Amino acid sequence: MNLQKTLKERGNKRNQGGNLIRAQARVIYIKCNGDMSCYNCTYNLFVEIAHIKAVALFSKNSTMEDINNPNNLVALCRNCHYEFDNGFLTLDFSSREHFKIK
Repeated sequence: MNLQKTLKERGNKRNQGGNLIRAQARVIYIKCNGDMSCYNCTYNLFVEIAHIKAVALFSKNSTMEDINNPNNLVALCRNCHYEFDNGFLTLDFSSREHFKIK
């Protein structure tokens, strides 16, 4: 997993790059022993790993290490993830523990 590559170096295939970013995010989150229940509603049968700061807000020169920093990742159920990404849900991360990659 090369975390030093930038978004620009990943190329223009948005969907393929997005899938890789999401896959790397999940691996990193799990390596950090991140809580695998939804941060908002605590549902735990299936969660997605969401980016707190959206990938689209990073510059093209941002590295995968910046984007998939454990402190930019949070587990959300599919419904909460959709609501968070689309501005229907606001979450407070101020009391959240910060992660370190093991």
